[in-house]
Amino acid sequence: MRVKYTTVATMAQDIGVSPNAFGAALRSAKFPPRKVKQDWEVKIGSEEHSAMRTVLVTLLRQGRGLSAESRGQQRSAA
Repeated sequence: MRVKYTTVATMAQDIGVSPNAFGAALRSAKFPPRKVKQDWEVKIGSEEHSAMRTVLVTLLRQGRGLSAESRGQQRSAA
């Protein structure tokens, strides 16, 4: 069976959150640092992936880090 990976940028973009805001939230949550210009890559289903999803959901619920496109969709739905 092939192991699948995802990146922070992909996780954020999939739900309309800015990858930069997600990265900042991960750093605030004390996730291990990564090399400059290198995206976090995690194994889907791993404990690290689950923890990142938790940070992402928290960011989304707080309405922080939404991309301009997502903010526009929220306004039109209201």
